[in-house]
Amino acid sequence: MNDINLNKIQKNVLDVCTRYPEAVDNRNLLLERYWIEYDFWQEDKSLYWNLQRSTRPETIVRRLREIREMGLVEHSLEVAKKNIQAMKNERDRVKYLHSQVKSNAPAPKFVMIDGEQVAIL
Repeated sequence: MNDINLNKIQKNVLDVCTRYPEAVDNRNLLLERYWIEYDFWQEDKSLYWNLQRSTRPETIVRRLREIREMGLVEHSLEVAKKNIQAMKNERDRVKYLHSQVKSNAPAPKFVMIDGEQVAIL
């Protein structure tokens, strides 16, 4: 693991996920621990004040995805199965919608423009 060149946020995310393995599957826990431990969240200040000074959630989650892709952390088996099922459901939904559009769509008309046949949908 020492051979891998990680940026500061990736290292911090990896540290949180190493100490709190459930943070790999739970973004809220990951953000909470990151903000408290690395951005020094101050409970006596407002939410707005803290969020203005904290690493953006999108950045933290993106760094998590990167270290997952590097194989440094993994989703739990349960979450991995749910993700696979969600991908299959989305694929099936897109196939169904595509078939509906195809079956209801009128045949395209063709016209000649500058010597080329162009379909008008």
